[in-house]
Amino acid sequence: MWYYVSMSSDLSIVNRRVPQQLRASLRVNTFLDSAAELIAEVGYEAATMTAIAERSNASIGSVYQYFRDKEAVAQALTVRSRDYIDSHLEPLISEAAHLSANEIAIRLIDLMVGFYANHPEYLPLSEVRVKFPRKQEDRNGLRNRMADAFTANNPALTHDEAWLTGNVALQIVKGFGALYIPAEPAVRTGIAAEFKSALGAYLATRLTGGKS
Repeated sequence: MWYYVSMSSDLSIVNRRVPQQLRASLRVNTFLDSAAELIAEVGYEAATMTAIAERSNASIGSVYQYFRDKEAVAQALTVRSRDYIDSHLEPLISEAAHLSANEIAIRLIDLMVGFYANHPEYLPLSEVRVKFPRKQEDRNGLRNRMADAFTANNPALTHDEAWLTGNVALQIVKGFGALYIPAEPAVRTGIAAEFKSALGAYLATRLTGGKS
């Protein structure tokens, strides 16, 4: 998945120079991919701008053209992660009205399995505090969209009930990541299956009156 920095208003905050051409955007993607690999291997604290440049086969000055420091790189990776989740959640949200509770649960967990596979830097970054300014409406945007989807699935839900259901579902998904990411590959499939069952059972009580 190519990441075009010039298309994200968030990155104007963290980048020194916003690339205007495809070649520059691809160059930024190379820096971010290298940073993601490095952070996954050695952790956020041990990763350096010099190491990112070396892994990208670029000069340190080239990296600093686009990122003022390592925190800016981490912020850009955070944006990229959020964009990945948003883009992959949108089809699920749009179809939720016609899905069973189990189908929603399975697709949510499978989405996160794919996310963790494609973003190995997520766990190391989640363990550090990276300052990233976000408006409150942006924070609530995903929850509101999920609330609308759950209301469409079960019109008997009030918006507040649907919003709470979305919040709880997201917390279950976060709990899944906490167990799944550090687990040995041999047991990950079992963890995913357990969380699909748990999330499906919860959503069944809220969306279909206990029927999965």
